Amino acid sequence: MRALIFILFSCQVLNAQISALPQNKRDTSGGPSVELVLRSRYTGKEVRLRWAPTKPGAWTLLNKTGYVLERFERDENGLAINLTKLSASAIKPEPLEQWKRFAGDTPDKNALIAAQAIYGKKFTAAGSRRMGQKIDDLTNRYSFALLAADLSYETALASGLAFIDKAAAANKKYFYRLYPAVRNTGYSAIDTANCIVHTNSADVLVAPIVDSVTEGEHSIELLWSKELHRRRFTAYYIEKSQDGAHFVRLNKEPYINMESDLTPKPWFQFADSLKKNYDPNYYRVVGINSFGELSGPSNPIRAMGRDKTAPPPPINVKTKMLPGNRAEISWESAESADLKGFMIGRSQNSLVGFQPVSQKTLEPRTRKFVDEHPDMDTANYYIVVATDTANNASASFSVFNFVADTIAPAKPTGLKASVDTTGTVRLRWDRNREKDLKGYIVFYANQRDHIFTTAVKHAISDTAFADTIQLWTLTKKIYYQLKAEDKTGNVSAASDILELARPDIVPPAPPVFTGYEVKPSTIYLKWMNSNSQDVANHLLYRRSKADPVSRVIMTTNLKAVSSFTDTSIAPAEYYEYKIVAVDSAGLNSGDGASLSVQTPEKNTKSALNSLVVNYNKTSQQAEISWVNPGTGTQVIIYRAENGGGFQTVATPAKGATNWVDKTIKTGGNYEYTTRVSYPDGKASPFGKVSKLIR
Repeated sequence: MRALIFILFSCQVLNAQISALPQNKRDTSGGPSVELVLRSRYTGKEVRLRWAPTKPGAWTLLNKTGYVLERFERDENGLAINLTKLSASAIKPEPLEQWKRFAGDTPDKNALIAAQAIYGKKFTAAGSRRMGQKIDDLTNRYSFALLAADLSYETALASGLAFIDKAAAANKKYFYRLYPAVRNTGYSAIDTANCIVHTNSADVLVAPIVDSVTEGEHSIELLWSKELHRRRFTAYYIEKSQDGAHFVRLNKEPYINMESDLTPKPWFQFADSLKKNYDPNYYRVVGINSFGELSGPSNPIRAMGRDKTAPPPPINVKTKMLPGNRAEISWESAESADLKGFMIGRSQNSLVGFQPVSQKTLEPRTRKFVDEHPDMDTANYYIVVATDTANNASASFSVFNFVADTIAPAKPTGLKASVDTTGTVRLRWDRNREKDLKGYIVFYANQRDHIFTTAVKHAISDTAFADTIQLWTLTKKIYYQLKAEDKTGNVSAASDILELARPDIVPPAPPVFTGYEVKPSTIYLKWMNSNSQDVANHLLYRRSKADPVSRVIMTTNLKAVSSFTDTSIAPAEYYEYKIVAVDSAGLNSGDGASLSVQTPEKNTKSALNSLVVNYNKTSQQAEISWVNPGTGTQVIIYRAENGGGFQTVATPAKGATNWVDKTIKTGGNYEYTTRVSYPDGKASPFGKVSKLIR
């Protein structure tokens, strides 16, 4: 019953928007409240309103005390203005005498039901038994009074459940408020209901939408969404046409869904019985809203009854093998006027998985079929399916056909393996396609030409197998092969032999540094490579104080390479180097011995570039001069003779700016350069090189 009231009267409650107005005082005793539900429609000329309480007791009480309906507007500040009480007195059901106008020559059934519900000493209405025989009298009266008001707006007005506001002006935004005329102290609090109405344009009543139609044998069933329509319509008329243009109603009384809340379905449903199948008709649905207004019709939908009765199933199905590995299936079948023919199905299972064997439907008189290619490597179950002209089908019981299997499975393929350093071997291979395959037998040997031994006690069904082998052995390889076995015991030829190298678990001997040389911008390293035969690479690592993570700076797989010059160094930095050998199995020689070196500090002192060398022909001496580089400095003079290396030849006193080389030889070639010693003990780099010209 809650669902019915929800369908009839659901609307938007706007208590928050009305909170600024004076309200009828609510019962704050804590008991459950009763809602008033208010709906509206603007016709373009007037506003029509409909309402109802949500409980039978409140309906009975308010029939006696009545309702107050008010209308107001809001100014730009949101304050209520133009508050108008739309009825001088409380709105109640009309007196019983006035209801007699509905009992004329063409009585209004809905009005008479409502009058009986409101005023009758006893209440009985057509269809009440369908709503449940145990419903009490009050609930019965309440339900039918509200339903009658939904189906007839005149009845709603007479029942005190509707009002027409003819004074509403166009292009307005009106607020309507409905509340009990008398505060009830002996009953649950009754809430105030509110509604907003815009009078810019008339409300449009949309047509229903029929979602689908189910075509049955001598019947059709229309389906339309409850979720979409239950808030729009109370009841429906169903209309039918043979030509799609001239429609007649199938139901004299409005169609109302009486489904219980306990068994909800997503669709409204209406079924029509038909005398003939394949005689097309057109159907459409007209909705009735809670103002008693009829919507436009839904789009017509074409439907017809269809043959849904399958022909009798074939019986006495038998099979036998014919020469050439062929299977014959025979059956019996009763005559049927619309029999289209037969299809033959085959499966490995007696209950499911049947696939058609016959390429097309066999003729109706056919009672025998030969399967030219039955499965020779698995079970064969057959069924015979009878089909009629409407594609209805019925299948026989399945029957088993025995086939002697003497064919071995195909040779296994795709064998591959991996082995880890613990001696665990993991084999994998491709699955055979035989349907009756039982599994695989795994074999191994330590030599390719040895007799292979089984690694399993029985055939395994998987395409993977794990084995454990000995690594500390002189045989460096192991060999595997497979055979496939079917359920009959036929065994395939052996697969191709797989050769697998046993893992190397001995690391290579470590390489050793044999020397190094540190220069201002490079470090030269030299080592002796690992003497292990299976070495694949040598890796040179370096780390420093600035970068403490060891990083590879050189990789070589050439045995002839045993030195490296590191050019990416910084001055005054500590470097640690280590050389590691890696063999073909990925094993490395470990950290081994390391080499630590320090680069010299970067020279930041200024060199002497003012050196001048002149030859005195008289004294046959070299006169050398320069500009004093600074207080407290001392110039050191170097000389190279005949292209040789520079050697210290003089250390003049501090502050001196010249010196005479008295030791030159006749015919000799001389070059001079200098370094400056500063007071802090640091020396400059070599300065300008000057050549003695005679």
